[in-house]
Amino acid sequence: MPNNNKDDQELADIMQEESGRGKRHPEKALTISQRRKMYAFVRMIADGSCEDRDVANAIRALGPQEGSREFQRLWDWWVRYRRRS
Repeated sequence: MPNNNKDDQELADIMQEESGRGKRHPEKALTISQRRKMYAFVRMIADGSCEDRDVANAIRALGPQEGSREFQRLWDWWVRYRRRS
């Protein structure tokens, strides 16, 4: 039952998105799941004990493929943060 919490989060995400159907609202820049992945990425970096491999995997989980401009931008951000700490 370790996936129960993850299943609950996914169900809550789906219910929130479905409840907004038919209503006029501006498009969200980030979906709920993308926002959750971004927060997890930031928490991991703030922890400071993560390795380059973990950061690269977390960036890929956000969507950008290795070699893309967005991936490079996030990677450069990580490198600057790591040098500063």
